[in-house]
Amino acid sequence: MVMSTEVLRRHVEPLLEIESIQSIRIGTKSLAFWPYRFLTDRDADDVLRLFEKVVASGRHLALMAHFTHPQELRPPVVREAMRRVRDTGAVIR
Repeated sequence: MVMSTEVLRRHVEPLLEIESIQSIRIGTKSLAFWPYRFLTDRDADDVLRLFEKVVASGRHLALMAHFTHPQELRPPVVREAMRRVRDTGAVIR
């Protein structure tokens, strides 16, 4: 999730053309390390629209969140970022 949405899109969108792909998982520490990626970064809304597109295609999208300690879940900014991701239809694991 450190790449721009445009670069991520170039990796993800071709997967949507393959019928046998039912699930896409993205492993990241960004929810704990940089939750602003989903809130205020210049392309935060774009990445969320990409997530919506994946879900709308009928695929299961899972954000494999890497949290090291439960305290990383406490900051309100993290909770808001998680809410925005879940609102796309993606699942956070």
